[in-house]
Amino acid sequence: MSSSDFPTRQLKQLEGHKGQVHAVTYSNGGAEYVNLQILTGATDRAIRLFNASTCNHVQSYNAHVHEILDIAVSFDNARFASGGGDKRVFLWDVATATTLHRYEGHTGRVEAVALGGEDDCTVISGGSDAKVHIWDTIGPPYKPIQTFAHAIDTVTSIKVIDKQIYAGSLDGKVYCYDIRMANIIIDVIAVPVTSVMPTMDNRAYIVTTTDSTIRMMSKKSGEMIQSFTAPGYINNSFRIRSTFGMEDMIVLGGSEAGEVFVWDVATGEERHRLSPFKDDVYKAKKVVSAVAFCPVRPEWVSGGSDGTVTVWGVDGA
Repeated sequence: MSSSDFPTRQLKQLEGHKGQVHAVTYSNGGAEYVNLQILTGATDRAIRLFNASTCNHVQSYNAHVHEILDIAVSFDNARFASGGGDKRVFLWDVATATTLHRYEGHTGRVEAVALGGEDDCTVISGGSDAKVHIWDTIGPPYKPIQTFAHAIDTVTSIKVIDKQIYAGSLDGKVYCYDIRMANIIIDVIAVPVTSVMPTMDNRAYIVTTTDSTIRMMSKKSGEMIQSFTAPGYINNSFRIRSTFGMEDMIVLGGSEAGEVFVWDVATGEERHRLSPFKDDVYKAKKVVSAVAFCPVRPEWVSGGSDGTVTVWGVDGA
């Protein structure tokens, strides 16, 4: 499979949200395609679970009293974490739609969440208070077991890979915390960061910034090894997410132009631009704020400012 095989067909629109979609994610992959799920979160304070194969709505999760800003699924798909405007982090049981823990400690919005550690024994959160908290999923959720306070502005993005925590901040830096080695690497991007995503081999990462550019950075050297931009690609004001797809061969990112842009990782060339919105007259007023690529087949989802969640793929996928 090459980057030219990128799926561009709209398969389905997932309905139900009544406000901007800030978070979209797939459950973790495996051979059991029938159990693959999509989770979405929006300003309507609802988290919705869909069957990824049928696109049918399966369950809603309602406990937040403010907008949902991020969702992260455990490796076994039995739990997920969520965070948002109510300054708390929720850990949910997928099957029962009940909260297992509610973590309080942030003094501002919870912008980003992730799960990490052995058997996902910790929840990691970042917020508008510029803090990164680590919470124990097994013991009492009274206070964080560890806090990082290196950022000086909102922590917008958290990703965990190989016992390392990536945290992107509006202060224009990416912080990589190595929990095992007890050290930190700080890469200065010098532009507010809205999204961070490491490669599968953890040798590089992409960072999305408010100068309408996505940069691919070497983890070892901290130098930029590729950049992704295009005429019409806009990210100036909103928290826009980007991600890898097709085994890290492509980068796709939402935009304030109401389109998803797709680039070839090797060349940095734009491959596609796709709009999930049907009404082109108002496209310029709409934002694609979140994207996620399917872990098991050529498929992906996008979330928009009008509550639209679109599933993209190829016929017969």
